[in-house]
Amino acid sequence: MGESSTSGYAIFLVIANIVTGTINTISVKAQNMIDLTIYDNTSGPIRYNHPYFQTMNMFIGEMCCIFVYLIMYRRQVREYGADLTPEEKQAVGKGLKIRYTPLWFGIPGCFDVLASTMMYMALVSIDASVMQIISCTTLVWVAVFSIIFLKRRYTLQQYVGMGVLILGVGIVAIGTMIMRGKGSQNSPFGVVLMILSVAFVGIVMVSEEKLFMYFSAHPLQVVGIEGATGLSIYFVLLIILYFIPCTPNPSTGFCPHGRFEDTPRAVMELGTNLKLFFAALCTVTSLGLYNYFGVSLTKYASATHRGVINAIRPCSVWAFSLMFGWEKFAPHLLVGYVIAVYGMLLYYDIIPLNPFKKCYSKETSGESVEGEQALVKEA
Repeated sequence: MGESSTSGYAIFLVIANIVTGTINTISVKAQNMIDLTIYDNTSGPIRYNHPYFQTMNMFIGEMCCIFVYLIMYRRQVREYGADLTPEEKQAVGKGLKIRYTPLWFGIPGCFDVLASTMMYMALVSIDASVMQIISCTTLVWVAVFSIIFLKRRYTLQQYVGMGVLILGVGIVAIGTMIMRGKGSQNSPFGVVLMILSVAFVGIVMVSEEKLFMYFSAHPLQVVGIEGATGLSIYFVLLIILYFIPCTPNPSTGFCPHGRFEDTPRAVMELGTNLKLFFAALCTVTSLGLYNYFGVSLTKYASATHRGVINAIRPCSVWAFSLMFGWEKFAPHLLVGYVIAVYGMLLYYDIIPLNPFKKCYSKETSGESVEGEQALVKEA
């Protein structure tokens, strides 16, 4: 790709990531908000509460990417035969391996299982906006694990940005826990689960980046392998969870059916409610696309693009949640979100830590250039 085409593709990835990420979160929360009371004889409101089954659906969406990749791969084989493609030649020039065991990408897939399971469990008991704002701390966890495993160094401004971001997210998390006793349905346990989920997302991203240092892999192939890994684990896990009894916990919303996961009931509820089925279909489709665009961003997008995504997506999810009446406006969310966005903009160097210093350096550099030009004229 040329420089202009790469820049245009990066902008497309940003927009696609924001759209699919928003649809993903909203469609999952829509499933949890659909009233299924008319399909159940139990007194009281019945919600679709199957976080483990929803996680499996996510991995189905991811695994579908492998079939798209295989179609593209067969086209390349027909076009180039035994010769290397231009991308493969470029990868070899960079010292990357183009022949390797794809199962290497099963490693981030295993961490993705933990991250996604905790996220879907958290989304049962917290608002979608709270979930998205907490997920902004992904860059902090990525930085922590990058220092440990990639030996990466960060600037003072980046550390300050991370600190400001943590402050903003902390206001949201603590405020959400305090509001629990004032009519809010957000569970402190859900907040903790979401924080742990984001930590594992950081491990997933750093492990992917580490593997990209050695292997030249197509984003569709990576997402497909991670999806197949998660689906294989969940195929066994759902059977085990069905036979583990538990006591329903109204305060957290977990285990409403007397067992950790009632997969037959989840399938039955999907088949009896068209809105629920459509929301689940949107989840599967958007998740596959979202993960593909996310991995592509790792290869093509700049830090500025990632900063824009992390700033806009929570706002769009929050706007839709308010519009659908799933949430009530909470001032602490707005305060925390604004502070968190400021921290992200500092981290990605979109705004300077000391704007006055930057202006002064521009003025002094301008004066020095003018002085040099005057000396040239005198000579």
